[in-house]
Amino acid sequence: MDADSTDMIDKMDDDKAGKDWDKGWVDRMVADHQKMVNKFEENNVHDPELKKTIAESLPVLRTHLDMARAMQDKMKK
Repeated sequence: MDADSTDMIDKMDDDKAGKDWDKGWVDRMVADHQKMVNKFEENNVHDPELKKTIAESLPVLRTHLDMARAMQDKMKK
């Protein structure tokens, strides 16, 4: 597990329960997926194999971000 993943786990508020915990979790998923999409879009990678991996992974990350946003929108209702 990398430092960002560990930070995410550490930042989850275990004092919350139910809908409050769910909201915190989905907000964190949106923020973390957006952060990764930004990193992948802004890459300055020169290695062709790594560039290919990033290009293949970016659509999946965007889909996950969209799904997290959809969950976030449902929780606001």
